[in-house]
Amino acid sequence: MTFALHTGLFFRRKLLETLRQPVWLITGLTTPLLYLALFAPLLRSLAGGPAFPPGHVLDVFVPGILVLIAFGAGMGAGWPVVWELDSGVIERLRVTPGSRFALLLGTVLRDVVMFAVPGVVVMAIAALVGFHAHWGGLAVLLVLLALLTAACSATSSALGLTLKQIGSLAAVVTGVQLPLTLLSGILLPLSLGPSWLRVLGHLNPMYYAVQASRSLAAGSVITGTVGVGFLVTGAAAALALWWGTRRYQRAMALSLTVLIFSRNIYHRAATARRSCLVVPYVSRSRRRCDMTSTSQPVIAFLGLGRMGRPMAMNLVRAGFHVRVWNRTLGKTSDFAAVGGVPAATPADATRGADVVITMLTDGPAVRAAMSGAGPEGGLAAAHKGQIWVQMSTVGQAWTNSLADDAAAHRVSFVDAPVSGSEGPATSGDLVILASGPSGPSGPSGATGPDGAGVRDTLAPVFAALGRSTVWLGDAGAGTSAKLVLNNLLVDLVEVTAEALTFAKGLDLDPAAVVELIGQTPLGSPYTVQKARTMLAGDFRPAFALKHAVKDAGLAVDAARASDTRLALTEALLPSWRSAESSGHADDDLSVVYAAGRS
Repeated sequence: MTFALHTGLFFRRKLLETLRQPVWLITGLTTPLLYLALFAPLLRSLAGGPAFPPGHVLDVFVPGILVLIAFGAGMGAGWPVVWELDSGVIERLRVTPGSRFALLLGTVLRDVVMFAVPGVVVMAIAALVGFHAHWGGLAVLLVLLALLTAACSATSSALGLTLKQIGSLAAVVTGVQLPLTLLSGILLPLSLGPSWLRVLGHLNPMYYAVQASRSLAAGSVITGTVGVGFLVTGAAAALALWWGTRRYQRAMALSLTVLIFSRNIYHRAATARRSCLVVPYVSRSRRRCDMTSTSQPVIAFLGLGRMGRPMAMNLVRAGFHVRVWNRTLGKTSDFAAVGGVPAATPADATRGADVVITMLTDGPAVRAAMSGAGPEGGLAAAHKGQIWVQMSTVGQAWTNSLADDAAAHRVSFVDAPVSGSEGPATSGDLVILASGPSGPSGPSGATGPDGAGVRDTLAPVFAALGRSTVWLGDAGAGTSAKLVLNNLLVDLVEVTAEALTFAKGLDLDPAAVVELIGQTPLGSPYTVQKARTMLAGDFRPAFALKHAVKDAGLAVDAARASDTRLALTEALLPSWRSAESSGHADDDLSVVYAAGRS
């Protein structure tokens, strides 16, 4: 199941890459049609001669064109592979939990699709202009040529990984393309040539695919020619897939030398990262440090909900090596198309990662992902020196418990909830409330990097997620600050809703009151914005009511534990919980204005 999932993800990524550049699909379709329109008429004079039965010129020519399409669709795979080597994509894929065979097979399946679409179109058009179509044989023919496409695709990928240069790959592919195609009898049957040419043709594996294709196109399915064609083409495909997988394994293997070299680059790049972070950008949504030329921390991101999804996407776009996991695996699929690596389990995501980020609903969800899944849990694959950044809002008790889990696995724990909703998460404008290791031998110093090392590692990561980071002290201080901020937020929303209800009761125009508030010191941008959405009845969730109720409850619990009382929050919670249970849980928290107020 995992192999099929990984293969499907790699296939989807490759297919989307191709569809974004439709010129390849257009060229792959128009080239064989040009052969059909411009070359086939030249053969009409040969009708009735050797190898061309009267009135059946296209029956000989079209199968050869189909073989040519399969060959072209497969042999183009090597060029993107060389580009991926040059741009660092192969280096990123070293951290993927997917098998190297699944990675190669994703490319191969994409190329099979790129053969099948123009192949079917050519057969349909040829049938309209004189090609005698035997559809049963043609269906088997498509299977045979899918094997040929797979053989060519895997071979081209292996050549790209071996030669590593576009020029070298072009020279080899061009050098073998002409003899392979001509000696297979694609355009003209080899029976028209001298005996020595026919002998050379029998040494060419493609010759047997062409012969079998013509037999199948004629409706002869169960023949020795077809059997030999499948045997030779299948063996070539198996050999090519084996070679391609071996080349991927070698290209993506991390030798000791590479590890040492990467570590040295990373430490030398620390100063460059810090200087890059202070460069002003025109748009804060595009603020990032482009470190694609240096080694960066590998990030495991667990949780792709309303907040986690845009945050993880910003890390991928900033050039980090990011593995993503979510309880609903379908939410990870589109990350493969942009360079992220979907993981089947939390352990698959965290294994070997430098930084693990959790952004889940609550404490139990975080515990389930990191510790509650046995050998598939995130901490089961943890290693000394790994940094766990817990960004979910889970309250003080859960934060302390999760920090103990991290310490038990010798993992550095950073408590870093965020201030901001889905909009700032998407634009990269969150405020990160970080707390954790704080000195050369900080609280987590015995379990991993010291405080300065942790902050240096996380600086470019946090810069990709937010507009500012505030370090507040030891782990737990970030959660405390988040509870203070969210308590203020829910109180502001409650007071705003109450003010509008009061204005309405006094026969004042609530909209006019909102404008009045905006002209006084009372009118913070957030207050005015929420008041306007309340009056407009626009309760699309920026911060869902169910999460606001959860955070308000956590704030009340923390206050009681510190001998403090939150009178307003305690008073609003019953009505907010009633609104939540009456069908508004997934609406924005501003829905409390419309729910249960006269």
